[in-house]
Amino acid sequence: MYKKISVTIFTIIASVCLLFSEEIKLREYIDIALANNPELIALQNNYISAKFKFWEARSMYFPQVSANMSASRRVSPLSVTFGDTALFPGLPDKTDVTTYSQGLSAQQNIWDFGKTGSLVSKAGISRELSCISYEKKKQEVVYNVKKSYYNLMQAITIQNLASFNLKEIESLYNSVREREKEGLATPIDVLNIEAQYMNFKANVETAKHNLDIAMLSFTNILGEELDHPVLISQGNFPQPEENPLNFKNYEECKEKAVALRLDFQELVLQEKLAQKDVKGAYSEWLPSLSA
Repeated sequence: MYKKISVTIFTIIASVCLLFSEEIKLREYIDIALANNPELIALQNNYISAKFKFWEARSMYFPQVSANMSASRRVSPLSVTFGDTALFPGLPDKTDVTTYSQGLSAQQNIWDFGKTGSLVSKAGISRELSCISYEKKKQEVVYNVKKSYYNLMQAITIQNLASFNLKEIESLYNSVREREKEGLATPIDVLNIEAQYMNFKANVETAKHNLDIAMLSFTNILGEELDHPVLISQGNFPQPEENPLNFKNYEECKEKAVALRLDFQELVLQEKLAQKDVKGAYSEWLPSLSA
């Protein structure tokens, strides 16, 4: 009987591990999480703002045109009276003069010893840093969704396996009790199988609780309401490849990581930004020529 259970359990493990969501693909879950993450939305807005600041900094290379327009009105009394009698009859009581003026001016920066270039470079680097911050957060969200998704799939697998084991051990427990009545099993055999039965029963409850936690965690990662946890249907889950990332050894994997990790790219840009800050500080001491 134990041999039969072990063989059946192995079969169940091989089949239950092939779980997958057919109704909603993993890619769609990732899209939901990306759309609902507030930090990612804020970083995206920061990147858009950095792009506009870069264009604003570049505009300093072009002539700065300004226009002005003004209007003034002056009202002055003209009539002279002595009491109620006008001394100069025929003159108006007052003069009303309105004056308009307008102008257009342009100023072109000729040479400022690298001050404008430093500002443009810093704005460009800040734009790239904002883009990297956005991509880093995006990668983090995608990783968390995948991790939570597969944890949920694992919790479903473990719960199904625990429920199956409980049914098998319950059947074995009932069989041993019947054999005891027939004198084919001792009370010790019954106690042993009963202890195993209670242990498997506790495992089922633990598996259910772990599944609830995994489901709530996955729902939280997606940015959905916890009152309505996301449910995943069961389908066919593909088995992993032998080399899923196409890396044959550690050195190849390390070189690829160094080349693609956004952290290293961010550090390089921060170093460039610091250098531009130093150059910009030096240029503040020098005069600027404009026409």
